[in-house]
Amino acid sequence: MPEVDKAYYALLLAEATDKNKLPLLPCDSLLNFALDYYGDDDREKAVALMYKGRLLAEMDDEKAAIEMNLKALEILQDYPVDTKYRR
Repeated sequence: MPEVDKAYYALLLAEATDKNKLPLLPCDSLLNFALDYYGDDDREKAVALMYKGRLLAEMDDEKAAIEMNLKALEILQDYPVDTKYRR
């Protein structure tokens, strides 16, 4: 599988897992791959950071979770449409 597909698969799997209210722990290594793959200004990197933050919160590592979410918010400042509330 090409790296671009693997990184995108990681995001889709994390999203589906989260939306089904399942633990994100099985997505950990794939999220790490996505974090390494995407550049620091990519919207997808911000999505991976948010899911990694949720995973860290599930593991009771609140400080690291907050750091991940702050990094995601920093990237998303360049994508104002994506930060609007969606139903």
